[in-house]
Amino acid sequence: MTATAEGFRNLFRQTPQAVWVLTTRDSDGVPFGVTVTSLTPVSSDPPTVTFALHSTSSVLPVFAESPRILAQVVSVDGEDTARHFAAPGIDRFSTVEDSHGPGGLPAVEDCCGRMLIRVDRVLPVADSALFIGTVQVTWIPLDPREPAVYRNRTYTRTDAGSQGDPVLQNFRMGHDDD
Repeated sequence: MTATAEGFRNLFRQTPQAVWVLTTRDSDGVPFGVTVTSLTPVSSDPPTVTFALHSTSSVLPVFAESPRILAQVVSVDGEDTARHFAAPGIDRFSTVEDSHGPGGLPAVEDCCGRMLIRVDRVLPVADSALFIGTVQVTWIPLDPREPAVYRNRTYTRTDAGSQGDPVLQNFRMGHDDD
C-alpha cells in the first residue's frame, strides 16, 4: 500500500489546525504576511516552533531572508483577515493597517495571541521550505477571543457541547493557504 498525495491531503483536511497569520518586513521595511496552518510547537525548553511555506509562495523569498517573524493565532473574529492573507499574489497590506507589533513587525487585528520568532534555520523539504525558530516573546490579551481552526477546507470554531466537551462548528467555507 502506497500513500498518495490525495490521500495525504484528505487525511490532514480532517484534522483541525490552528490558523496563523505570519508577518515580517523585507530589508527595506516593507511589510509582508501570509496565512498558514502549518505552525507546530516542537519544544518548550527552549520554546521552538516550525512552519512550512510552499516553494511557490510569493512571500517565501522575503520570509527566508527574515531574521524574525511575528506569528499571530487568528481568533474566530479574524476569518476575513485570514482569508485576505491567504489570497495569492496580492499586496496583503494594501487594505490592512501596518501597525507595529512586537519586534516592530506588522501586527494584525483579530488575533488571540502572538509570538515573536527568531528564525534559526530554513530547510528545503520536498516542495516546501521548513522554518525552525526559537520563540522570543509571547503575548496573550487579557480577554482572549476563541481561536479559529481550519478543518476540511472550512474555518470552524470549537464550542462547548451540552456535556462541556469541545465540538467543532462550521461558520464559513474556506480555501487552501498560499
